[in-house]
Amino acid sequence: MIMKHTILSYACLMLLGMGSLLSSCDDESPLTPSGNDINKMLPADDDHSAEAELRRTFFNETGIYLFFNDTIRTEQNGTDINGKPIYNYEVIDFDYNLTGSSNAYSVTCTYYETIEEMQLAAELIKEEMFSHFPPEQLPYSILPFKKMTEMSWGVEVEKSTISNTYCMGINTGDVLNMTAEEGKAKIKSVVKDLVEQNVNDLNYDDYQGPFYEVVAGMEFAYCADVIPGWDGTQVEEVYKLGFLEYYPGYLDTSWDMLPSGDWTSFFNWVMDYPEEDFMAQYGQYEKCVLRYNLVKEAVLATGYEF
Repeated sequence: MIMKHTILSYACLMLLGMGSLLSSCDDESPLTPSGNDINKMLPADDDHSAEAELRRTFFNETGIYLFFNDTIRTEQNGTDINGKPIYNYEVIDFDYNLTGSSNAYSVTCTYYETIEEMQLAAELIKEEMFSHFPPEQLPYSILPFKKMTEMSWGVEVEKSTISNTYCMGINTGDVLNMTAEEGKAKIKSVVKDLVEQNVNDLNYDDYQGPFYEVVAGMEFAYCADVIPGWDGTQVEEVYKLGFLEYYPGYLDTSWDMLPSGDWTSFFNWVMDYPEEDFMAQYGQYEKCVLRYNLVKEAVLATGYEF
């Protein structure tokens, strides 16, 4: 106990001395940390590689930092006892495994290797993703991946994004072996996932609650119980009730059932097709139109721009 008090006393004296030193320095000139004028999110000034130039150009055009691997900065920090350089690495930590090893975390990502791939991925993101979101919703930095998968119930499935507080990893796919339309569809799936997440963050009672209230009491109802004379052919009656589809029964039409949780069906219509296409097919069905408009209002409320 005496030793603890002695150590504490020394510590207090040292802090007081440091405070006096800093105070006296402040009278002469302010202290600033070394390297505070270096933007570590951009390539080093002496890096004139094609990748570095692409990253600088992307930032100048979008205000978003661009990476193609998880290393933000590599700096030498002295040498070891054998005279070999010691490096400090700053990395983007998504807590994933790169290219193949199976570990505790289930996400596996693959980097782009050629400048052609990098250019195509960056352009896709800029044109097909950033154009749909207001500036304040764009990520601070991005890291496109050639492939991103995760294990789900023992099965490897594609994953669209992964994020930490300052970077978003985006699965832009094998861009060199995709057509322009396939590339757009790839980014569209990423955008839809992001919008869906944003919609789920909205107040349920503002959009999703009223959406389901339109068909309250009919979810999971047998078509034969709510549609007189149902024989599986009166699909217009399904539309009149506010549904876009029904679940066919396995045995006969008496097992046909109206859906529940069909927000996704309307969401796909809103995100994937022009509104006039929906209205041409379902515009005469008041409840379908009402539900469509609620979903679209929710999408717009997230800041998404069509």
